[in-house]
Amino acid sequence: MKGPDLKLKAGHFIFLVASNELSFGRLGLVIPKKRLSKATLRNYLKRQIREAFRLNKDLFKGFDLVVILRAPIKSSDLPAVRSLLNNSMLSFSKSTLKYSA
Repeated sequence: MKGPDLKLKAGHFIFLVASNELSFGRLGLVIPKKRLSKATLRNYLKRQIREAFRLNKDLFKGFDLVVILRAPIKSSDLPAVRSLLNNSMLSFSKSTLKYSA
């Protein structure tokens, strides 16, 4: 198994990107109970990440993206997470992804 082509740390998250042989992108989520204890908040966060991925899916054609929650998030900070996710995903420019592949 090979490692990620690109790794980005942004806020509470780590983003790992690896190329794949497919014509579409895939998303993996790691949201541990240790970092976000309430199931409703974990599910809310997963929905937000999936939506951000869906809105930027053209950027990830041929790549796998794994999003890892690395630091606890307060429930009051969750609404601001969506803009952080969109900004982080947009920071993966196509040239950066092509360079790393």
